[in-house]
Amino acid sequence: MTQELLTSITDILDSAQHQKLQLADLLDNLKELKQQVQESARESRSKLNKHFESLKKYINEVLDKQLCKLLDEIDTIEKEAVTPLAQCEDVIENGIENAKTILEEGNLILQNDPEKNLDKITKLKENPLTSSLNSVPEIPDRSAVPCISVELLPNIKSQLTDIIHREGKVIAGAAVQITDVIERPGSLLVEWSETDEDADLNEFWLQSSYGNIKSNDDMRGTFDTVYTGPNRAHIVRHLQTNKPYSFRVCGRYDKDSPWSVWSVPYTATTTIPHYQWTSNQEGYYCGYEEKTITRTDKGLTTVIYSNIPSYAPGDQISFKCLETGEKSFTDGIGLAGNKEDMDSLERQGAIFVNTNGSVYVDGKEMKMKLPPLLKGSVVTFHTEQLSNGKLRVGIEVQEKEVTFDWKMNQNSLPNSPTIPNINMQRQFSTQNFYFACKFTHEDWKICVE
Repeated sequence: MTQELLTSITDILDSAQHQKLQLADLLDNLKELKQQVQESARESRSKLNKHFESLKKYINEVLDKQLCKLLDEIDTIEKEAVTPLAQCEDVIENGIENAKTILEEGNLILQNDPEKNLDKITKLKENPLTSSLNSVPEIPDRSAVPCISVELLPNIKSQLTDIIHREGKVIAGAAVQITDVIERPGSLLVEWSETDEDADLNEFWLQSSYGNIKSNDDMRGTFDTVYTGPNRAHIVRHLQTNKPYSFRVCGRYDKDSPWSVWSVPYTATTTIPHYQWTSNQEGYYCGYEEKTITRTDKGLTTVIYSNIPSYAPGDQISFKCLETGEKSFTDGIGLAGNKEDMDSLERQGAIFVNTNGSVYVDGKEMKMKLPPLLKGSVVTFHTEQLSNGKLRVGIEVQEKEVTFDWKMNQNSLPNSPTIPNINMQRQFSTQNFYFACKFTHEDWKICVE
């Protein structure tokens, strides 16, 4: 009984410790979520304050500039109108002075016995000022003279108010968010979806940055575009294993619509090494971290396989023909359940596309044919595990594709290899396949990705 009680207490303590660790993890996650809300609120406040202060400054500058422009226009009109009026005013004032002078002289003659001052009367009559008494200058009509006024928009304040009220929108969350990131060999499959059912987004923009980036305003982040298009998932390739990468996505309705705000950055890591060929096999040279093979002029013609059965059903794998050589009907690229046969891929337990585009399944040629393999050609295999145990296989070359359901022979599947790292278990399931190729003639160079 005592031992049972001790065991019971031990179990309770283990449960308590497990519960404590789980709750501690949840608390850490909760703190991160709280920090996300608070930091995003602080950054948004700062962004709004800076933006509206900049707008105020800009609007004041524009208003001051417009005011100066209008005042200058008034000054110009005033100057151009007043100048001739001032000149006319000078002429009239001068004429008034002249008339005063004639009046004074004439009155003086009349007051001092004009009959005795006939010479003065003669001089007065001959005075040029006297001859100008019948000349009165013309002045313009009132309608011909500017009457300066200003015209102002009657609803400018309400219009500005409407515009200002449309500026800025507080968004609690982005219209599209990354929902999952799935590890792939040397890559990550990024998936996303709209968070708003009413959002009608038809084009998406995915970016990635090296490192653990928590915020779109994090200055450490250097985001580069990895995909734009209508799909809601994309495989980001050529990644280093066990290194953090951050992703963000946004969307829009069409090319004339603005992009939505960026999603919250999503950080993930792939622990699965990229696809690799078997190195040091006679007749083939491996390069670029064992991702490319080149057929040399040495050694017997054999099939070269991947170093491990690394292709998992549901994944996508592509082979690019970097260089090509002379063709042979028995040469090409494929997938195999095992690597026991080093002579041919036209056999049971293998899917094979030869250099002329013929497709073989379990050694039998299909009626449908793909384009021949040329320099630059890309051969892509994608598969889907069906509920009936079959594997739906699609093979694409130069935008032409064949699709078929393959009933796999369990005896053709690889035995479980030794797993060097516990994080690589997904890659080495018993249903994984080797990828392979065979080339008789030299110069063929194939890259797997």
